[in-house]
This record gives sequence, structure tokens and C-alpha cells, in this order.
Amino acid sequence: MTRSLFLFTALLLPLALAAPAAAQPALFEPADDARASLAPRQAALLAHLEGDPTTAEVRLAEARLDRLGAPAVRFDLLPGANAVLALDRVERRGVDDATYFLDGADDGTFAILVLRRGQLTGSIRVEGRLFAVRPLTGGLHAVALVDEGRFADHGPEWAAVEAEAARRWAAGDPLAELAAPAAPEGGPIYQRVLVPYTPNAESQVADILALVQLAIDETNEGYDRSDVAHRVVLAHTYRTTQNESSFSTTLQRMANPADGWFDEIPDLRAEHGADLVNMIAGSAGGLCGQAFTILADGPDEGFSITAQNCATGYYSFGHELGHLQGARHNPEVDGSSSPFPYGHGKYYVAGGWRTVMSYACPGNCTRVLQWSNPDVLYNGEPTGDTTLRDNARVLDETAATVAAFYPDPTVGTATVAVERLSPGTMGPGGGPMRFRVTVSNASGAPFAGEGWVTATLPDGTDYGTIFGPRAVALDDGDALTRTLTVRVPAAAPAGTYTITAFAGAAYPDGADDSDAFTFTKEAGALAGTPAGGEPTTAAWTVTEDAETAGAGTVDAASATPDGPAAALTLVGTAPNPVRGAAVVRYAVGAAGTVRVAVYDVLGREAAVLADGPHAPGLHEATLDARGLPAGVYVVRAAAGTAVAAQRVTLLQ
Repeated sequence: MTRSLFLFTALLLPLALAAPAAAQPALFEPADDARASLAPRQAALLAHLEGDPTTAEVRLAEARLDRLGAPAVRFDLLPGANAVLALDRVERRGVDDATYFLDGADDGTFAILVLRRGQLTGSIRVEGRLFAVRPLTGGLHAVALVDEGRFADHGPEWAAVEAEAARRWAAGDPLAELAAPAAPEGGPIYQRVLVPYTPNAESQVADILALVQLAIDETNEGYDRSDVAHRVVLAHTYRTTQNESSFSTTLQRMANPADGWFDEIPDLRAEHGADLVNMIAGSAGGLCGQAFTILADGPDEGFSITAQNCATGYYSFGHELGHLQGARHNPEVDGSSSPFPYGHGKYYVAGGWRTVMSYACPGNCTRVLQWSNPDVLYNGEPTGDTTLRDNARVLDETAATVAAFYPDPTVGTATVAVERLSPGTMGPGGGPMRFRVTVSNASGAPFAGEGWVTATLPDGTDYGTIFGPRAVALDDGDALTRTLTVRVPAAAPAGTYTITAFAGAAYPDGADDSDAFTFTKEAGALAGTPAGGEPTTAAWTVTEDAETAGAGTVDAASATPDGPAAALTLVGTAPNPVRGAAVVRYAVGAAGTVRVAVYDVLGREAAVLADGPHAPGLHEATLDARGLPAGVYVVRAAAGTAVAAQRVTLLQ
């Protein structure tokens, strides 16, 4: 099986680089003249980066964040290292917290960028070369060319770990011994990872939390590219009060719950249900990390440590987690058949690349974001074989065991009640309908989820969300009330409407509870809608009263499926794939000019669906695909600096 996204990258994105580079906006603009006026913190961050032996060259740049959501952007990295990358997808966690995935013309050209608080942290690969993007604060960024040949995956202490793992697992079948639980039905296995970071690590980068998120995102992207079924989830991250020492010593200290070193870890693992622990340490002169063992046989061995400078881009974060699941290095340097004879990484000298678990080829070669798998190709070459090199099989076979190391934390459930405050009938001209929503938690455990409100039209059509989704957090016994007013436009059809409030783990399918009320809009002539009614051109809008009751919290700018609720949201395109025509629905958080357009993979504008003033609320536009060639396109909505994008497929 080959993943669909991998095929999209391999077959379609070469076209993106065929477009003239000058026609694409540049994400980074040179700012080397800023060196003369760096603030002390900026100077310290830059000095550490330039002093790292794995840094070959550094440019200073200003990031044009308003261009980040464009269908394609140009990366001017160094002379001779420029590329145009197409936006593949955006994974949002909040209004100013998102990961952007961009792809280029071949398997080895792509970027993963974490946007957090107006700064970018990321990795860019162009034709085998790695560039690290690191913020220097104040809007200034460093773009560093990394010399991957200077990295060392492990130090001399690793030989003892390999030998002990080979001895331990040589006698029998590790899968039978570990008695892996059955994989859950209906979705991937999730392994929860606790990520402590030391003061040393925090001092060396401007945004350690973005670096942690990038490590998680890169690990999951590598799984996706390699047809690995499970995923890692960031259970919790925090700053330790103590620094790391040698990797082996630090691992022993993390694993000992009562030696006075990192003794908070057991409680945090239990609180957050963390199956594994991967500490981010300060850079250590080229050493990248170490795992406690190869194939942990329980939570007491589920520890690893990774240096911050190679946790991302060089993929050491995922590399060390791979060891904990039983993956080993390439057989040329690691001949052990334990715990799995097929559990090695691969290098390919002719192509100049190696997979995540492999040491370097003779003469060096580039580590790529692939796990060895005989069924997945990289630039036309299999990334593994069935006898020695199939890390993907190892990861899939041990995923359920590791994911059961710690039980998931108890999660509370919410109940919701909605009360109509306005009369149940409104005139033909439309108008305001006021109502109150109360979300309560009496489940015996904290609730953390979302709340949202939908409208159903008189003919039974689901109009979709008119409010939210909004993040909601409630301690046990707490309740939260919001009073909302929906303004129904005069052009809305006459009949009975249903307003439904939901609360649950996640929009749209994770509702724990719902409640609804109805109201009736009378029939009558519109004729421009004079006194007392809404203009016939008005859109549905929802406003929120200032008063809030209850001890819970609502994040008013929390993440929605495709963008920030407070600014601009692409609710979705239906149907998708599109054959003929589809409806694009988008929500506007504040009045202003909104442009909704469709772009092909070259970044060329193929159609404009809307362009002009918009009132707050939910809007719709029609995508008529009958005149467009079949293929993959991007629907992009923009309102000022707010951008939301969604990939759609057009069929003949």
C-alpha cells in the first residue's frame, strides 16, 4: 500500500517547481544587515547557532508571514539553493499556532514549518541539503545550512545498549513475550509522549515549545510517508529544574523515580498518560541522542534523550523513539538479528540517502524522512527489503504494546442545555433570535473539549456551524454559560428552524451531548425588507453577550478544523472530490474584505469564488469545476493577514 499523499507529492508537485521562481512570493527576505544591531538575547542565540559544529552557514532573514498561506512560496536560502514549494496542508492548534507542510519537485524537497506567536521554527530540505529555520525573536530569523556529516547518532556508551538488547531478546519471540494487546478498531494507535526539556536546551533556542512541536510533526510525517500506521501525540511538555549530564547517566536518572533527579516524571506520566518519555537536552558537540534500550519491555524502560540541534531535520527525536519500539541501525554496522531480524534501517549509496534509523553510507549520505519499508519507494528505489530492512513492520508490530504502557488519562464528559430567550416566532423580515447555552461537567473528571452550535433549515438541510467550535475546559462540577444572538436574514426561507448546541471531545463527530430549540420564521414579501427587518442581502451572523457565568474557560480564538474561529475559517467543500460543482462554506469572524479563490498546483489562480466586503458569519460560494482540468487544487480564503486553505480534488 502506498499512501495517497505520497503519490500526490511524487506525481503532481513537480509541476509546482515548473512555475517561474520570480512569479512566486518569497517567504524569507534577507536581513544580514541586522547583525550590527542585535539585542543581547538575539546575539546570544545567533552565537550559539553559528558556534555549533554542525552549522555550515547562517543567513539572517525576515519572515513574510502574510505569504505563508499562499498556494506556493519561494525559498531563497543560499545562492544555488532556492526552491518553490507548494502548500500541501496546514494543521492548526490555535489562532497563532499551526504547522505548515510544503512540498517540492522531488521526494527530497519539502519544508515543515511551525508558526507560533509570530515566529517560525522549521526544517527545509532542498535537493539533499538541510536548512534549519530558527527564530531570533523580534521578527528576525536565522536560516542555517546544516552539515549533517558532523552529527553522530550515539556515543561510545551505545555499544553496551546494543549488546544488552541482543542478549535479552536472543532466546525467544519478543512479540509473544510482550503479549501485545489488540490494536483498536476504527483508527490509528496513538502513543503519548512526555517531552521534558532542560534549561540548557531552552537557553539555546528562542522557542523550545515550537521545536518540540516540530519534532512531533516530523515524526508523524515520516510515519505517513513510510506507511506506518500509528502516530505519536504530545502528552505534555515542561521545563525541568535540573540539567542533563551524559546521556547514559541522564537516562538512568529519569528511570529512577527516587534518586532526586527528575523525580517528577512518574507523576507527570500518570497524569498525562505518557507511554514514552523523550527529553530534549542541550546540544552536545554533535552527539544526537540515546534510548534506554532497544525494544522497551515496559514503561520503566520507555525513556530516551535527544539533543535539541538534531532532534528535528536530522530526525533524531523519531530515531530514539524507534529504538524503544525495537528498530535498529543498518545491518552494515549492526549485524544483530534481535529483537527482529528484519528490523534494520537502510542506506542506498547510489542514491546518496539513508533512512531514519540508518547510520551514514561510506562517504556520507543524506538522512531522509523515511523508515525502511520494502513497499515504499524513495525516488524510485525501495526503502527496504523483506529480510533485513523493514523498520515500518517493526513499528507496526510493537505499536500497540508501547501504546499500552500507560493508561490514557481519565477524561470527563460534558452535558449541554440550550434555552431560547426570544419569542418563538419572528416576522418575514427576519431579525434577532437570542438564546443561552450552558455546558456542564458532572462526570467526575476534568473535561477538555469543544462546544459548537448548528442551524437546521426548514427543509431539513444542515446549514452547519453558526458558532464555534470553541475550546472549553471545565473542572468536575463546573458549568459555563454563554448568551448568543443569531440574526436571521430576511432572505432566509420561511418555516421552522432548529438550533442545536453540542459539547464534546472534538468537532464535528465527538459530541458527548446536545440540546436544541426551534423557532418559526413567518412567510411574507421581502421587497428590500423595510423597518424592523434585516436587509435582503444580510448574512447569518452570531454575536455573543459580554457576560459569562461559571468557572470554566472558553478560548475565544481557539482552533477550528481549518483555521482560527475568531478570524477566518474554511468550514469545508462538499462534495470533495468535486465532480461538476461543489459548495465552499467559510466563516468570517469580523466584517471586512474576503477573497476566496482556487489555485492549481502551479500556484496559478484558476477561479475566484468571492472577493469583496463580508459581514461576520457563515458564507457560501459555488465552485463550478466544469471548465477546469481534473487534478488537485487549493481553495484559499484570505481576509487581511488571516488565511485558510483546503486541498480539493476535481474529477472529470
